[in-house]
Amino acid sequence: MGAIAVLLTAGLTSLAGAPAIAAAPVGAIGAVASGLRDRLAWGSYPWYSGAQPADAIAQGAVATYLQRLQTEGIDPARQGVWLQQGDRVLAAHNPTVPLSAASLTKLATSLVALDRFGPGHRFVTEFWTDGAIADGAIKGNLIVRTEGDPFFVWEDAIAIANDLQALGISRIDGNLVVEGAFAMNFLPDPQYPTATPPIRGGEMLAEAFDHRRWNRAATAQHATMAPGTPKPQIELRGAVELVPVRPQSPTATPPADGAGRPGEALILRYRSLPLLELVKQVNVHSNNFMAEMLARQVGGSTAIVERLAALTGVPKREMQQINGSGLGVDNRWSVRAIAAILLKLDNYLRHPTANGAKTRLGTGDRYGLGDALLVAGRERGSLQGRPTPAGATVKTGTLNTVSALAGALPTRDRGTLWFVLINTDTPKVGTLRSEQDRFLQALRDRWGSPTETTAIAPTRTAAGTPLTGKATPGDRDRLERVWQPPTAEATEATTP
Repeated sequence: MGAIAVLLTAGLTSLAGAPAIAAAPVGAIGAVASGLRDRLAWGSYPWYSGAQPADAIAQGAVATYLQRLQTEGIDPARQGVWLQQGDRVLAAHNPTVPLSAASLTKLATSLVALDRFGPGHRFVTEFWTDGAIADGAIKGNLIVRTEGDPFFVWEDAIAIANDLQALGISRIDGNLVVEGAFAMNFLPDPQYPTATPPIRGGEMLAEAFDHRRWNRAATAQHATMAPGTPKPQIELRGAVELVPVRPQSPTATPPADGAGRPGEALILRYRSLPLLELVKQVNVHSNNFMAEMLARQVGGSTAIVERLAALTGVPKREMQQINGSGLGVDNRWSVRAIAAILLKLDNYLRHPTANGAKTRLGTGDRYGLGDALLVAGRERGSLQGRPTPAGATVKTGTLNTVSALAGALPTRDRGTLWFVLINTDTPKVGTLRSEQDRFLQALRDRWGSPTETTAIAPTRTAAGTPLTGKATPGDRDRLERVWQPPTAEATEATTP
């Protein structure tokens, strides 16, 4: 009982000498913030407004939470907790200790990707040919060049094939040439060392082009498309060829004038879903593959940590990232760092222009955190089967011995509560999830359910539907035809 009594009456423990601020005197929270306050001032939303006392109710809730874990045989010294209201830290446990955070790492990847490209950015995939198009055939190679769309699936390939066929193309006499990293159905090309299994996206694209080669998955996904969607039949007479990216290939934006190499012609472009929608898909379903692709787009883990340090002011020693998805226990973050990322992401979405957003979606200048994360009670995703309080906007994280949950909990009396729970070093993942949800529900029971959560709810369109979270692969409006078949008059005019 001695350890539990310490947690309840003498303040929450800390690991490796890190400050335990939950039950500390008035100046302690300011001490934890020492050297950070100025750098964490994001416009009108500062990280700290000065030294403030911890909140007794929040402190008691955290202590009870840790006590329950200890009763289950889970060492409180290996756990991290952060609870914040506005710019006031209400309670914290091991605030600055990097802990294995699993898929909370995706929050870091999401923020840096949005900061780099903007919410409205679309990754472009182009289809070129180095031969003539005549008699229903491409008399050469069909060349695929991509910026790295992480959400290119069967439906997209089928829509592209149908558009090619509508242009009169039913055969490719040459090869299907994939320049660089073309990914499809969340399976990368084998040129990536982490590709498992090594299924080439180009081979799957060739299969999608010809319904006679479809497997059950392709057939099933076609059935989800709009009624009457044709089944394409484009014959590939050559092979699928994978080649390195050449210097002339697009890397950031497609050529504005459709210019390619001598003798090449651009047939069509296909644009990805907006980046904010891609981020939503990453976080709702905790999609590791998509997160890894986005991390590569912004320069990898080192570049992400460097940018986060600049954006949040949190020391890099509290942000130890080895990949974009969170796979592996060596992705370690302090609960303070995750809280800073959450708050910066929220501020960025609510004020994208003020935060230097490079692209917007064209539906307004403000979004909500729910446009990027999972909203409990509205989407199941990685919360499926969990009784997380409705309206909480969250990101989950799970490994064999790690369970993490972070986000925003709206309440009636205290407004939005920002929380980070990182639980490590135990196989009792199911117990951890139950206790995390129980902790949030206790806060909701104490401070009430909100009547309105517009600050974090997903943005709604004029029709009242969510701006994000309703991804529709294979949208025809993302296709742009560049090449057009010659008209009969033009053909007659050029015939000797």
